Amino acid sequence: WEALRTGCVRLLKMTWIIKLSKAGKVLARRQELPEEAFITVEELERLYGKGNYDGVLPIIAISFCWLTPAHPDPEGKQLEVVAAALEREQVMYADFFSEMGVFWDWASIYQMDPTLWRPFITGPEKKEEAEQTEEERAQTNAYWDSRTAEEQAAFRFALHNTMDLWYAHQGTTVY
Repeated sequence: WEALRTGCVRLLKMTWIIKLSKAGKVLARRQELPEEAFITVEELERLYGKGNYDGVLPIIAISFCWLTPAHPDPEGKQLEVVAAALEREQVMYADFFSEMGVFWDWASIYQMDPTLWRPFITGPEKKEEAEQTEEERAQTNAYWDSRTAEEQAAFRFALHNTMDLWYAHQGTTVY
């Protein structure tokens, strides 16, 4: 709970993810999501209550490959698969919890602006700064600077201080 209280990581509502997929939408990065997409720490604590025999938390972590460097799931295909699995499992979770918090890195931690990504910035086509034109350097800097200082600090904290919680904690469910 303390990791979530920092605000560096926010979990999505399972039901919101299912609804988004059914609407044929694509998952946006954290900065662009509506407040209704997120579950609060207080809601999660209420759901967990005094705990359960298995120590299962109302938290699911999603692990998947990014399909492109700019956006992990630009066509929403992985969202469809995850949402379908969440909907199937929702009945089982209902034995314990009416809602689940979902850690999905793209939407749970601050990301850079995908509209600013260019092939020469990262990946196999990456150019070192010395190889870039002045315009390419400006575009590279704009991409890397597309998180505010506060967002960058929160991203680093989430990456270095909480990532093991979502994927390796004995009480989380990992997809």
